[in-house]
Amino acid sequence: MVLFAMPLAAQDGELHDLVGQAHAPLGQAGSLDVLVFVCHDCPISARYAGEIQRISDAYAARHVRVFLVLEEEGFSADAARAWARDFALRCAVLSDDDRSLARLAHARVTPEAAVFTVGGVLAYHGRIDDGWIGLGKPRAQVGAHDLRAALDALLAGRAPDVAETTAVGCVITVPAPAGTAP
Repeated sequence: MVLFAMPLAAQDGELHDLVGQAHAPLGQAGSLDVLVFVCHDCPISARYAGEIQRISDAYAARHVRVFLVLEEEGFSADAARAWARDFALRCAVLSDDDRSLARLAHARVTPEAAVFTVGGVLAYHGRIDDGWIGLGKPRAQVGAHDLRAALDALLAGRAPDVAETTAVGCVITVPAPAGTAP
């Protein structure tokens, strides 16, 4: 199931991370690209930091690129780098001040993941796993590893069994694109 085919013109420029490294547009580098939307003061994002890095490490050799996307208006690049360092995150960190990546991936909360395939197809969108029942309500044990299952299916040449899940987290405020009526 294809959730969303990205108009390539919308992402025809390079993405630059917070250390200035350029990355090819999403889905254009012969890899699966995972955007994980996070917020520095979202407690659920903080609880997932280790799992995000474990996913990045586990799938890097299989041509999966994990990007952290900070949904922080006015959060400085220095503060973002310090935040990533505090959690020992080695993933590329992107800033999404204008929420263009959140709109592109249909992200609604932090943390939430979006997987783009070659050609810019959004093939999975939703939670990292089922570790949270609701805000402030973690499960005692994770039962479904949704993001990993989606990546495994895509790497095996199949569509994910579940292409969209509902993530639990802090709400991302996504303004309407410029030039549209409120």
